Amino acid sequence: MFRMGQEPSQDNSGAKIPAHNFAVVTFQVGCLTLIIAGLFTFIGFWLGAHFETKPWLTLSMLVLSAPLALSLVYMTVKARLKKKSLEENEMTALKEEWAGDEKD
Repeated sequence: MFRMGQEPSQDNSGAKIPAHNFAVVTFQVGCLTLIIAGLFTFIGFWLGAHFETKPWLTLSMLVLSAPLALSLVYMTVKARLKKKSLEENEMTALKEEWAGDEKD
């Protein structure tokens, strides 16, 4: 088990990933899933009341929200990992630049 502030894991490059990154991504994914499921359920409930098919459209919309939520979660995590990779590349370039300045 890991504590906050401890580096629990490594990414593919071997660099440590801080625990707060996991917390931020988990929070984003949870909120995104909740919003999508809630929105689709509300729309399904409204459509069910409008067309008098109460439970079926609500359940159908909730089931349809799952693939959308999963694809958005995938894209969110992928974007976060790409951003992290770009930040690490910038830090590496700055370190190399600073090391070159110190030698001169």
